[in-house]
Amino acid sequence: MCLSKRCVSCLLVFVLLLGTCGCSLIANVFSPVKDELEQPDTAATAGYRNTVLYFQTDDGFMVPVMKLLPWEEGIGRVALNQLIDSEENRSVAAPMGLKNTVPKGVSFVLSISDDSVATLNISGLEEFETAEAERAFVCSVVNTLTEFPTIDRVKLLFEGKARKRLSHGTNVGNTMRAFPLNPEPIPVDSQSDSANQLTLYFPNHAASLYIPVTRIIASKPDFSIAMEELVKGPEDIELLQCFPEGTRVIFASIIDDVAVVNFSSEFSKLAVSPEFEESALDTILLTAKNFGMLSALNIQVEGKDYQPAINETISVPVYANEFR
Repeated sequence: MCLSKRCVSCLLVFVLLLGTCGCSLIANVFSPVKDELEQPDTAATAGYRNTVLYFQTDDGFMVPVMKLLPWEEGIGRVALNQLIDSEENRSVAAPMGLKNTVPKGVSFVLSISDDSVATLNISGLEEFETAEAERAFVCSVVNTLTEFPTIDRVKLLFEGKARKRLSHGTNVGNTMRAFPLNPEPIPVDSQSDSANQLTLYFPNHAASLYIPVTRIIASKPDFSIAMEELVKGPEDIELLQCFPEGTRVIFASIIDDVAVVNFSSEFSKLAVSPEFEESALDTILLTAKNFGMLSALNIQVEGKDYQPAINETISVPVYANEFR
């Protein structure tokens, strides 16, 4: 399976799950994932930093993609310039099935206040052809900037002036936080005053990108609920279901920074499909990162150690997607 992402090695060490709680578990061990956006000195190459940019996929999803960018003053503007639909940028993004969301000819001036509000003045922006392109532009710009630890909210100006809405109705009059990505339809049984957001990850059909999906649920999200929702699969037919039909979550919890998931026997069918097995393990880990730093992952099937079909050393994504 060819996935564009930066990975770290993961040593699988299997132990028997003794009961469903109160156990000290060390299995499927991998190195803790660090937030390198908050630690720019940990970038893989001196003078560069890992920077998360937001693009639209060919099939319309918004996705985060990590790219190494030169560490320099005005790195926020440098990041936004990667989103411009120039010939150079397109030649890098298009082979991965990504679209640059900022029209050619647009320029940015960025300032950041002490209260972590970024004011972005946008020049040269013409009317978009569709409402979808307009929304993708706003989402990618705001979400890319809020990946920086010094920015919590973004205020957009256009030719130095504030606007309430863009031509197709996108609201840009307020100071904005990061947008939920690829929200699924809200279930009719989820009341607005009790609805909660949960981020899940699914592969696209090409198995080249992991797509974050925002699912609305009635209960407060926790790791167990997240695993149950992940096993249900995506609602969008353009995304892949990694888990065999009938797979259930018997138990899932995070105990002393160890994520423990005990699946029903159907999960074992992944052994005959290594490409889906890798995707399933990756989506578990990416989804689990919503609930804090992990030191290990323990996969069980009906309370017994799960032996993966893939190699003993597997790749664990630090980022959902990466430029090749």
